[in-house]
Amino acid sequence: MILIYNNLMIVCICKNINSKKIVQALRSGLTLDDLKVKYGLGSQCGSCLETAQQLVTRTKGEPIKKIA
Repeated sequence: MILIYNNLMIVCICKNINSKKIVQALRSGLTLDDLKVKYGLGSQCGSCLETAQQLVTRTKGEPIKKIA
């Protein structure tokens, strides 16, 4: 389960990518694979990929206000 405090959390520490940036990208039509290429998500230690995948799952059909 993802807990997002104050509507924002750092998902990828290595690349300084927050949940809002990921959700906005997903809402614009990008996929997780696109995020990996565009932002380098998961290219360093990879520990962010599980949380990023959970964000992908949670954003399907939900308004962005509820996510981040």
